[in-house]
Amino acid sequence: MLNTKDKYSPSDLVSFYLSPYESILKKYLIENGDPYAELDPDDPFQKIISAKGEDHEKTVLKNFTNQKLSLIKIPNLKKHEMEQQTLKAMQDGVDIIYQGSISNSYFYGRTDFLVKDPKPSKLGNYSYQIWDAKISKSIKPEHIIQMCCYADILGDLIGTKSSKGFIVTGSHIKEEIVYTDFYSFYELLKDKFLIEQGNPINSEPDPSFYDNWGNYSNYALKILKEKDHLSQISNISRSHIQKLNDEGILTMSDLINPDKARPKKFESKVFNRLQLQASLQKASQQKEKIQYSVLDNHDPRIGLYTLPEKSINDIYFDIESNPLNHEYVLHYLWGVAHEDHKGAFNCWWAHDKKQMKNTFGLFIDWVYERWVRDSNMHVYHYGAFETSTIKSLMGEFGIKETKVDNMLRNGVFIDLYRVIKQSLCIGTEGYGLKKLEPLFRDSRINEVQSGQDSTVQYEAWTIKQDGTDHESSKILKEIWDYNKEDCESLIELTNWLRNIQEKKGISPIDSFAESEVKEPEDIEKTLDILLNELDESSNRPHAKLLANLCLYHKRENKPVFWRLFERIEMSDEDLVMDLDSLGALTATGEVYDITTRSKGFEYSFDINQETKLKKGDQVVLKQDPQISLSIQEVNYKKATCVLKTTSKQLPDFLSLIHWKVISPKAIEDSIRSITTQYLQTGSIRPCLKNYLDKSRPNLNQNVDPDLAKWGNTPLNALINIATSLNGGSLCIQGPPGTGKTYVGAKLITHLVTLGHKIGVASNSHKAIDNLLQSVVHNLDYKNIKGQICRISRTNDKFYETSERIELISSAGKINHENEYAIFGGTAWTFANPALEDKLDYLFVDESGQVSLANLVAMSACADNLILMGDQMQLSQPTVGVHPQGCGVSSLDYILGDKPTIPSETGILLPETYRLHPDICNFVSEKVYEGRITSIESNKNRIINPAKDSRYLNSSGIKYIELDHLGNTQASIEEVQVIKCITEELLNSTKTGYESSVITEDDILIISPYNHQTRMLQQHLGNKFQIGTVDKFQGREAAVVIISMASSDTESSPRGIEFLFERNRLNVAITRAISLAIIVGSKNLISTNIKNKTAMSLTNFYLDLVSNS
Repeated sequence: MLNTKDKYSPSDLVSFYLSPYESILKKYLIENGDPYAELDPDDPFQKIISAKGEDHEKTVLKNFTNQKLSLIKIPNLKKHEMEQQTLKAMQDGVDIIYQGSISNSYFYGRTDFLVKDPKPSKLGNYSYQIWDAKISKSIKPEHIIQMCCYADILGDLIGTKSSKGFIVTGSHIKEEIVYTDFYSFYELLKDKFLIEQGNPINSEPDPSFYDNWGNYSNYALKILKEKDHLSQISNISRSHIQKLNDEGILTMSDLINPDKARPKKFESKVFNRLQLQASLQKASQQKEKIQYSVLDNHDPRIGLYTLPEKSINDIYFDIESNPLNHEYVLHYLWGVAHEDHKGAFNCWWAHDKKQMKNTFGLFIDWVYERWVRDSNMHVYHYGAFETSTIKSLMGEFGIKETKVDNMLRNGVFIDLYRVIKQSLCIGTEGYGLKKLEPLFRDSRINEVQSGQDSTVQYEAWTIKQDGTDHESSKILKEIWDYNKEDCESLIELTNWLRNIQEKKGISPIDSFAESEVKEPEDIEKTLDILLNELDESSNRPHAKLLANLCLYHKRENKPVFWRLFERIEMSDEDLVMDLDSLGALTATGEVYDITTRSKGFEYSFDINQETKLKKGDQVVLKQDPQISLSIQEVNYKKATCVLKTTSKQLPDFLSLIHWKVISPKAIEDSIRSITTQYLQTGSIRPCLKNYLDKSRPNLNQNVDPDLAKWGNTPLNALINIATSLNGGSLCIQGPPGTGKTYVGAKLITHLVTLGHKIGVASNSHKAIDNLLQSVVHNLDYKNIKGQICRISRTNDKFYETSERIELISSAGKINHENEYAIFGGTAWTFANPALEDKLDYLFVDESGQVSLANLVAMSACADNLILMGDQMQLSQPTVGVHPQGCGVSSLDYILGDKPTIPSETGILLPETYRLHPDICNFVSEKVYEGRITSIESNKNRIINPAKDSRYLNSSGIKYIELDHLGNTQASIEEVQVIKCITEELLNSTKTGYESSVITEDDILIISPYNHQTRMLQQHLGNKFQIGTVDKFQGREAAVVIISMASSDTESSPRGIEFLFERNRLNVAITRAISLAIIVGSKNLISTNIKNKTAMSLTNFYLDLVSNS
């Protein structure tokens, strides 16, 4: 145990998390005495944050004081005296202890607030919780680490660890921190920190190993420069550096040495670009003048080819934003320079959210009107920030959507950063606008020199508020000058690029964009009018939500068009990295007839390329977007594909971009009809009102507040509830293996026997047919009458197996004289007017993947809604930006952040008939709030590992840790181990199953990446079931093997949020009946996490692999 003076503080741990380099360097400097490392200059930005933080803490203290609770402030004394006073205050049961002083074996710290809690401890029938005050608008990982450390200390002190603490944010919102969501991550970090602090450091840490240098950034850069380190090269990745180091290329000089051969692991284009970048940076340093080179680029759809001809109405655009604003990022200044006259500049200020909405609207109107007058006009900006902000605010405010969409589809916005990156290689360590300015303009002289400077100045203005704009405030005038200079710099940059364009003889091409200018739809105008006519007395609580849902599908389709135009302007190499594309294909020369009108052209591609494209997908040809294509075949083993087209010939080299837009007209019409009626009359179907209110189901009797107690089994309870529904909405949550389909089919069968008409809907035809098959089985078994109308354009063998089923292609063709008992179809079916008011019950299966908008559209067909699903499994895919609350699934709308449905509003199926208790216990505790259990007999289903088995357990979750580097989407190391695992399994037996023999059918092999699944299939053969988790939802097997594939989270192309996504991992491990095996790199477990979500997901993965 350390002496109090030698103990670490929670802040020390936070510093280690934020910058291990700074923490280790400080220790090295202390232990070695002589070395000296200069700190960075004081950051005024941090000073402002600290001052605001102190004020915020005082405000929270004042709020506690006003509650008339007993409160004590621990004064500044010697540490042991403060600890004694804090302990006495806790023993006395003081309600609020401010600036309490606590310690354990390793840490000592002073908390903002210790708040009394009724949970018992060794203090008595109460304990204490940690409360912290943070000025930021959102919770950051470092806040949580500090909270966990304080909770750890406090738990040791009072003998009870609290389950949660609270952070009061700068917007005075009390945010709950549930420690179990982060504690494993905290303990991993703490262990690393204590090990690092406990070991002597004999050599100075290498800054190239770290991403954050803390307060020693200038010193670290100096060290890297002295070492001529590769990390100085602009846009080089850590994996690139590793590959170069493996080949003996350690410095920039090594890289540009002509005697050094290109490493085999490198594509020539990537290596040549890095080599050119390094040589230009070296030359720029030697000549003390920035050097650059125009890339040899013949793709007419990227780079300087996409820089349009000048228009006298062009504008140059930049936004100033304040990330320190409490509740949201405030985009407070929108500036545009133009050349209507010398020094022409327009700007719009916004100092709160209401003003920001108004400013956004005024800016879009001004730009749009200018563009309508001159269709050759463009808006120039630098980087994606401006357009992403416009898209975000458009979605958040739900205004100016058609105007923004028109301008984005027509290529009005020109990102000069993209133009430069695709056309030039410049000898600077970064491609920020300020770094490039010496190439085309003189140095700046204004006081405000950077975006961070402008934020510091704006924060100073929020305190002083010496005016409202640049004309009345000296501070705002300085920011205005900076913004104006940024915009004018873009004019000079554009002129400089056009000079290069002219010298190289590059003629701008016409943008592939829509020429039609669409006026705002009548529905937008109608909704605006109706919403503006409403007041607080109108009693329309769902007016805004429904109005926004009217445009949900438009918002979902818009990004499809936007991304198409963006991808057309991407390089073929960039498209190789894009999951929705297939880049850099080369013709094999094979051409054959598919039909009398269409031909098949075969192409090869890089076998390592990851893509979502598959057989049957419609695609756009980057080189000529007007050509219509579809993918006829894909052979991932040979890395070839066949393209089907009516064109007589295709280019020898090309890239494919996914293109799919489905008309949602029937669904939109239904939502708009429902919304218009609601806005005009306040009338809405009772079942939809019940659903939107998120309230208890409307029932014609009240048996018990706990819906689970309406029967002696979940099925009996559901039958009693469903038959009592009276214009109501009911949710059935079915965790893995709990018999959701079985229960749903039994419930439908019972309702059919009572003469009710039923609808069965879902996003996928597979889910619909899966439920209908069980219903047919029940009806046949009990010899119950009931015909089924299946609405689908595709046939399925299942439809031919039962005389009950009639297949029709569309809802409009339904003949109601046939007296169907059940209808099956997607949202397009049940939103169709042909089914309006025709059903008693609509069952929506897999409702966690059905959008809120689609559910609203379908509600017109039925008196009662029954949602079935599990929002903790695969979720609804969405690409659009939507106003708050509109972009969620129909299940997420009801449950929000709750992992399970409350018992007073729905039914959770509590028993899993699939999972062995060793799997179920983990899933129940970590995913489902401890609310699911495994039936007794499940414990008997086990694996009997073969003699001398290295990798198998009899049941539960098994983690196999490997050490590999440099793998992004596929790992041969994991393939080799999985091959050994399958061999062991096939030589083992199982107990508790119909057969004791283990075959390939008893094994599912899952990986996040298609590249890894293809490699596994290639090495293991076609007998094994191998795929991504999306392929196997609803499936089960005795054993599941999960291959994580990526070497580390930084190498993972879709990041932690994809690789460790709780829902995907939950689905993967719960496919297993007896045993789930996770094979992964030890380097996946990292404390280098950037946000709260990533920390929570890493924590879940840590819990998962620690459960082994």
